[in-house]
Amino acid sequence: VQVDPDVIFYGIDKTSYFKVAGNLLFNGVAGSPVILTSALDTNFVQSNLSTLSGSLAPGDWSRIEVRPGGRLTASYTKFLYGGNKFFIAGGFVFGGKNVSQIVRNSGGIINLNNTEFTNNYLDVDPATQFYNAIVWTETPAGFSATTSIDSSLFNGGWLAIDNYGQNDGQRIYSSITNNTFQNFINTTGPIVSSYSFPILSNNIFSNNVSDYVDFNSWTLAIDTTLNAGVNYLFSNITVPAGMILTINPGVNLSMNSGDIQVNGRLQASGTAEAPITIQAKAGKNWGIILFGNSNSILEQVNIIGGNSSGLRPVTARGVITAEDSRLFLDYVNITDSERPESMVYIKNSILDIENSNLVWSAPWNLGSWLTRGITMTGGSLYLNNTNFKQMRYGIMVNSGQITG
Repeated sequence: VQVDPDVIFYGIDKTSYFKVAGNLLFNGVAGSPVILTSALDTNFVQSNLSTLSGSLAPGDWSRIEVRPGGRLTASYTKFLYGGNKFFIAGGFVFGGKNVSQIVRNSGGIINLNNTEFTNNYLDVDPATQFYNAIVWTETPAGFSATTSIDSSLFNGGWLAIDNYGQNDGQRIYSSITNNTFQNFINTTGPIVSSYSFPILSNNIFSNNVSDYVDFNSWTLAIDTTLNAGVNYLFSNITVPAGMILTINPGVNLSMNSGDIQVNGRLQASGTAEAPITIQAKAGKNWGIILFGNSNSILEQVNIIGGNSSGLRPVTARGVITAEDSRLFLDYVNITDSERPESMVYIKNSILDIENSNLVWSAPWNLGSWLTRGITMTGGSLYLNNTNFKQMRYGIMVNSGQITG
């Protein structure tokens, strides 16, 4: 079905929705968009033939639902006053809930460009808000899904986009470029993408409670590069053996608790003008960077906080923990990791650390617990022009060799 410019749709009642199993094309153009709105929206509706009466309100119609194999393409289309809650019966994803979504992609293909989402209803009930988003994408059994969004405006609500990857062997392919996200209240940002790493570029965030893009717990499926211009938020990151995570200059990476586990390679290379920063989300602490059988490089990186982890006991970890690994650290500043014990812990590893600072900003005066910059058990440590501050011992050597 192809819809021409200037066509206006409104729902006959609040439960009205589109179900797309074939192809639906909203073919608006600049100045003559397609409109989906409330029957009570007198800006566009001249004659109300629906059952609705009273005041215009968000949720005066429900959603567009793209089923497995279906395709929605919308150009120059306005989605207004939608989002009325609908019931999803029990199953792996929901378990039976009333949810609010304007565009729902369940194993289909969605392409949105020059679209607008304004005045839509998104329920913020804590019992259901996890499942509420303007654009929701999921992968039912046997189907992957594709959602591409470009040059669009998302204005207001709980969450703009949720790529609800389920780690079930299916994939979400997602591109989010040149959009504006404003007036969203989710504390982890307007975009959530679980088990899916979308293409992200040139998006604008304005007047949101938080401007993060939240990846939850993320395991690399392919070599991946993080670029500046995105406020990354992770609960956990896993780099499997054979994979490479590259972090480019100027990246700000925030951890919402959790750890970074590197069994492959981490190549984090900032510059003096654009260092990389790894720190906790405001009001949180985070875990450790655990290198296992890894050969990795950190250059011009600021590591703030961390070392609150259950991966290793406090006596056998630091915010940087290396086991059977080879690390090169140059111009790395490690500041105020959680005490007591060590900022850096190496076991049977080779560590070269140069032009770096290991610093706590205040002294530690709690009993007999030790505070140390580096603890090593086996392996070798090379030091050059590295400073230690506000700790009982700079280096504790249980075994191994130090040169410098």
